[in-house]
Amino acid sequence: MIRFGRALFVYCYSILMLLVEGGVVVCALFSKRLAEFYEGRSLLYLKRLPSAPLPRVVYFCSSAGEYEQMIPLMGELEPLGKPLLVLFSHSGRKFIEARGDQIDYVMAPIDSVIHWRYFFRKVHVVATLVCRHELWPGFLYEAAKNSPTFLVNASVQPGSKAGGGKRVLYGFLLSFFKRIFLVSDDQLALFRSFSQVDLQVVGDTKYDRALALTPDLIQKADDITRALKSFGKKHWLLLGSAWPPDLEFVMQALAHLPFEVREKWGVVVVPHDLSSTNIDRLKELTDLYQSPCQFFDEAPKKETQVLILAKLGVLRAAYGAFDLAWVGGALHERVHNVLEPLAWGLEVWFGPLYETSHEARHLLSLKVVHTTAKPQVFAKRLGEFSKGMAPMTDVKAAVLQLTGASRRIGEWLTRSLGGQTDGTS
Repeated sequence: MIRFGRALFVYCYSILMLLVEGGVVVCALFSKRLAEFYEGRSLLYLKRLPSAPLPRVVYFCSSAGEYEQMIPLMGELEPLGKPLLVLFSHSGRKFIEARGDQIDYVMAPIDSVIHWRYFFRKVHVVATLVCRHELWPGFLYEAAKNSPTFLVNASVQPGSKAGGGKRVLYGFLLSFFKRIFLVSDDQLALFRSFSQVDLQVVGDTKYDRALALTPDLIQKADDITRALKSFGKKHWLLLGSAWPPDLEFVMQALAHLPFEVREKWGVVVVPHDLSSTNIDRLKELTDLYQSPCQFFDEAPKKETQVLILAKLGVLRAAYGAFDLAWVGGALHERVHNVLEPLAWGLEVWFGPLYETSHEARHLLSLKVVHTTAKPQVFAKRLGEFSKGMAPMTDVKAAVLQLTGASRRIGEWLTRSLGGQTDGTS
């Protein structure tokens, strides 16, 4: 009876999603934004997948950030099957193309069992891994029918309030998983209140990826370091995944410093949003605060204080060329990736809106990273740094203790699935 009810819900939901897809197709004729969203998502694109007996491990990720988190795990599970990435956001596709990563991927179609049934019949899947929050009923229903399915880097925000209906729906979606890998001990009670699925605390693969500094990353960081020397600044601050509120905050902090201290600092902004509208807003802010600004790839000007590095896929390597990092997003919405600068041993700061980030909360509790909403507090730290005061913590050593999740998940899955060859659970 439970299986019938579950199937009935998913099929009714799938019919609704097919109607939504029809509406998207029609509206895409008149909307460039919808046309871009739907690109690559029709059944036609799934038919282009090669039909081959090659064993596959499927990874469902939202976008570039989740894809990066899965890379260490892909290496661990390579003996089980070649990775096949399913992406929801086109930003993930653009990220892969910009870096030239050699990985097979598809864009997620509109969530219907019809689409996903075709996908799983065409591909020989030995395991399906979902990263964090991509809990789509149609996908999970077909994935669980065709392969052991696992949720990786699972977490919910402590104190999250879910009503009865939302709690039932969340528990229903979690029921499709064979095992859920949690990021920390404090998640155990939370997930037990939602689901009876097997739970295992392993840590977060984000830490593994963030601390894996390849020769290619080191070379790119060295190239940026050499380019910065042309500007004659003593110290450099990187605003990573920055938005206009982040740049305005830093401009206000610099304004609190004496002129001779302020002139020692150069600022590089790597925007989170690379649209021309957002970049124009960043340039307007530098004009407002009378801080000479130019793009990173322009000929160096000695008077420049702010550089805009508007290039996709460069941020992780760029952190290696700087003295201090401000991670964007937490002044107006939510903090972005706080781990990447820690891999280089940087002192990391961000704004007060960090509660949605499990790693930010955890690292703050360890006093590894720092937060403030007051420009004068950050200005004080910039002044101290310019006087030669060392970073407050040995951040890299602290974060190294948090690694190992990919290895632990890989070992469990290899033991559990190593003997499987038919791709079914």
